[in-house]
Amino acid sequence: MTTSTAQTPSAPLTALAAADAAAWIRRADQLISAHADELTALDAAIGDADHGANMKRGLNAAVEALPEQPDAPASVLKQTAMALISKVGGAAGPLYGTFFLRMSTACAKHETIDAAILVDAVEAGIGGIVQRGNAEAGDKTMLDAWYPALEALRAGTDGATFADAVSSAADAAAAGRDATEPMLAKKGRASYLGERSIGISTGCRLHRSDCAGARRRRLRPDGGRRMTGIVIVSHSRPLADAALALAKGLIPGLDAPVEVAAGLPDGTLGTDATEIMAAIERADDGVGVLVLADLGSGVLSAQMALELLDPDLAERVRLSGGALVEGLVAAYAAAGTGKDLDAVQADADAAASLKLRQVAGPPPP
Repeated sequence: MTTSTAQTPSAPLTALAAADAAAWIRRADQLISAHADELTALDAAIGDADHGANMKRGLNAAVEALPEQPDAPASVLKQTAMALISKVGGAAGPLYGTFFLRMSTACAKHETIDAAILVDAVEAGIGGIVQRGNAEAGDKTMLDAWYPALEALRAGTDGATFADAVSSAADAAAAGRDATEPMLAKKGRASYLGERSIGISTGCRLHRSDCAGARRRRLRPDGGRRMTGIVIVSHSRPLADAALALAKGLIPGLDAPVEVAAGLPDGTLGTDATEIMAAIERADDGVGVLVLADLGSGVLSAQMALELLDPDLAERVRLSGGALVEGLVAAYAAAGTGKDLDAVQADADAAASLKLRQVAGPPPP
């Protein structure tokens, strides 16, 4: 956070005026833009390799939306929230957008933000992240940096200067970020990797190198290791291809064996048990195949295909009861990281229930 040009260098900062809030957003934009590639490389290690580019785009838009003379800190924060929500892809948009929106509401009646008001605003923002992301401390998310920052900021309101309180909060956030390295990810894209998420921090220290190489070393099974295969069964070939593209796009760096048996040869909707059988045979790597089907005759055709298979192969083929898209994404992550057939099926079958819990939000206290 910086002072506005209206404040003299010798005057200690005691509160944020509207111009100071705008300067804070501009400085954040400068830092994110300068380190976007590093953030993206870090995200590639356990995420989907887009965080730096997304945040750069969002903060660029936030700065462009800032008025030359903002009238209140709350308006700056709200404009920033709306820019992030509309321009940042993935989960970061709604999470950061909610944070700034809740901050703006918490300080809506104040012309300036002193340390005590800032504590309330940050606490409200964190509450928004918790509600939107359905996460808690220890899940290896941004909350593991935000909570220590909030406590340090709150402690700093007792006798410390405004600048010192904010500086202490920044230090606490950095320590919280570093403490995520040995944690097991329980939320977001990183949670798909299970124990492979351990050993990687959730935040950028701006000195990492070759993160993409680290991602390849961590995510791909040891050389020569066989992987569980996946077969997508759908009435629609375009739908099946799009679902596979989504899974690959959300979890880059993995290369699980996937085959598609969808639609009829003339391009119309339908499923063919013999095509499903052939797809299972192609996907089999000797350790098992999970079949994900859409509704109705898709399931019936998959069941018939199992009857047509050689009995030895049929014994290591499972038909998942999971939702097609959610189940495929979970299965692709599990198979690509070397899990066995039982684990891949369990992840696929549980994917829809995880989505339901996310929609429902945390249970009432």
